[in-house]
Amino acid sequence: MLKSISNFLKTGRLDPAGASESEAGHDSADLQLAVAVLLIEAAVLEENYSASERDLIEDLLAKRFDLSDEQRTSLMELATQTQSDSIELHRFTNVVKDSYGLEERAEIIEMLWEVVYADGVVHDYEAYLLRKIAGLIHVSDRTRGDLQKRVRARLGLDA
Repeated sequence: MLKSISNFLKTGRLDPAGASESEAGHDSADLQLAVAVLLIEAAVLEENYSASERDLIEDLLAKRFDLSDEQRTSLMELATQTQSDSIELHRFTNVVKDSYGLEERAEIIEMLWEVVYADGVVHDYEAYLLRKIAGLIHVSDRTRGDLQKRVRARLGLDA
C-alpha cells in the first residue's frame, strides 16, 4: 500500500495492473482514489471525522464505482493515507476534471455536499473547500449552489 501511495504522490498515477484507462490518460483506480481523497478531505476539515461520515463516504464510493466490500475497504485505506500525506488538492481535482464530463463532475460536487452535510451544518471552511474544488473541476457557482439546495432538500434540512 505504501508503494502505491508513494507512486501516486510522485507520478499522479497508481498504475495497477489491468486497470482501464480513460481518454485523458487516467485509469479507473486513479479516478477512484482522487474522488475518495476529495470526499475524505471534506469530512476531516472540522476535526470531527466520525464513523458515520466514514460510512457515508464508503457508501458513496461503493455506489459510484460499483465496488465490492473488499475494494471499498482497500480504497478507503489508501485514500485515508493519501489524504493525510498530501498537502494540495490539484493532483486529485485534475484527475476528476480530466476524466469526467460536466454532469459527472457535478455529481462529485453533490457527493461532497452530502459529506459536508453529514452533521447537518456547513462551516465556512467547508463551504470554501466546496467552492475551491468546484472551481478546480470547472463546475459553476450556480450549479454548485443548485446541488447544495438539492442535497439540503433531500436531507430535509430546508424545513
